[in-house]
Amino acid sequence: MPSNTLYHIYLDTEVQDLQALFGDVKFVCVGGTPARIEEFAHFIMKEIGYSLPTGTTLLDASKSAQRYSMFKVGPILSVNHGMGVPSIGILLHEIIKLMYHE
Repeated sequence: MPSNTLYHIYLDTEVQDLQALFGDVKFVCVGGTPARIEEFAHFIMKEIGYSLPTGTTLLDASKSAQRYSMFKVGPILSVNHGMGVPSIGILLHEIIKLMYHE
């Protein structure tokens, strides 16, 4: 397919350069709630010694979709999966597609 829209995580191959944004991802971690996954992203930042440029904050890359929260810290992508099998099924489907495009 020439383009692909990942509706639930609010990414589109025609709008974003997924290779540039996510090409270095080596690990994907999933967890239940948006707050917990953001806390995990901050924890990972400290653990791997990753620092953000001065004046910036950790960005929820899927905030506009209002379905999932997704934070990228270096080579680690952390995403909340919501509640239940349908929710995690949708998320994993789109994350697999995201990893394919990167």
